[in-house]
Amino acid sequence: LAAAAAAGLAMRLTQLNVQAGGGKLDPTKGLFAPMSSGDVYVPINPEITFHFENYGTNEIRGLYDMFIFSLHLEASSAQLNVSQMTFEETFLLTDVILWPLVAVQRRAKKVWPEGSKGPNHNPCLIYDCEMTGTTQAIALILLGGFIIVGVTNLARVTYGRHLQQQKKVLGGNAKLILYSDDISYVKVAKQASSQQGEQIHIKRLALPNKPLKSNMIDWLRTLRDVRSENVNVFIGCLLDADSFNVVFEYCSRGSVQDIIAKKSINLDWEFKLSLLTDLIQVRIYPAV
Repeated sequence: LAAAAAAGLAMRLTQLNVQAGGGKLDPTKGLFAPMSSGDVYVPINPEITFHFENYGTNEIRGLYDMFIFSLHLEASSAQLNVSQMTFEETFLLTDVILWPLVAVQRRAKKVWPEGSKGPNHNPCLIYDCEMTGTTQAIALILLGGFIIVGVTNLARVTYGRHLQQQKKVLGGNAKLILYSDDISYVKVAKQASSQQGEQIHIKRLALPNKPLKSNMIDWLRTLRDVRSENVNVFIGCLLDADSFNVVFEYCSRGSVQDIIAKKSINLDWEFKLSLLTDLIQVRIYPAV
């Protein structure tokens, strides 16, 4: 194989030198001058082409696949006529070296007659046996790359969802969480304030100011969907340094508690029934 490759390369280089010299060999250029401008391909037959490239300063490397065969177990039988057997029946493909991986890859295990082990030999041929792990190393590198890409995409999606959640909660005109910088107090009532020019009602709750978790935020967002003619629309919650407050749309008539507390107001049974119905619906609404 080496002799055939060397002879084919010499003939191909001579042909390229003649073509470069206009039909003549240039005595000022060496035989391997065409190798400096690129790889050289030497066609042997329609199915085989040798590939050569520069490898270092004064070295040329032939690039080709190598298939390693051994005698098939049936070929060692004295009862068979080897001359009448086909190639597949005579030889067994045991190892391959496929360019560009310079590593021996096992295709089939060599089986010796009568269960013998055969002579000791290096399955890695002229290469170090550590090269047999090249394929596994490349596979692990690719797997690690896929894992990194997957984790990166997962982190990006998670962060994107977090930004969307944060935008819904903290951003925009209809944000759910308010801070002291978002409101300004007016003199209309003790608990009345103004947000973007619109009056709001703030109700302080006897709850500690703790970080809001996702389930709490979802519950507060659910309250926004409650609509009733007897219930002020829930806007959000106001957080300050030492209290937790809920914010509703402002009503000049006051709260239901204020109306009930006034003895001068006579409430008919129709209003009382409507009020009780609304209270029941509000209590069961989060479970719906």
